[in-house]
Amino acid sequence: MVFMKKTVFLLPVLFLSIIGCKEAGDNTLGMKQMEDSLYTRYPTVNRVTVEVVENSDVHITLGDKTLYSGPEEKRQEIVKDLGPLIIQIFDKGNWLDKGRIVFVKEETTLHATDSIAYKINLDSLKKAIAPAK
Repeated sequence: MVFMKKTVFLLPVLFLSIIGCKEAGDNTLGMKQMEDSLYTRYPTVNRVTVEVVENSDVHITLGDKTLYSGPEEKRQEIVKDLGPLIIQIFDKGNWLDKGRIVFVKEETTLHATDSIAYKINLDSLKKAIAPAK
């Protein structure tokens, strides 16, 4: 009888914990959409890789000699522009809070030795662009 009382008490707790869990979305479509968008926005880019790690961190690599060797301001402008695009594309099923954009000189090699990396705080950006309630 004591076991039954404990079980009856624990059932609502178990039910609420199951309902409260968010299910992570599949990122395949978002990664493909992001790649297509990057090739369209930056036609000189010859290599794009997009990876979402644990639904919280997005890594983007752009292989382009021109962007790699170009002015710092141009790379920073691209990083700034990509933040809202990342949030828009990966809106559902992700808890993205940070990102990394890497520019590489090698346009055909997956393991580039020369790279310039930038971090994006997506969590702060989401709060800044969230509509006022």
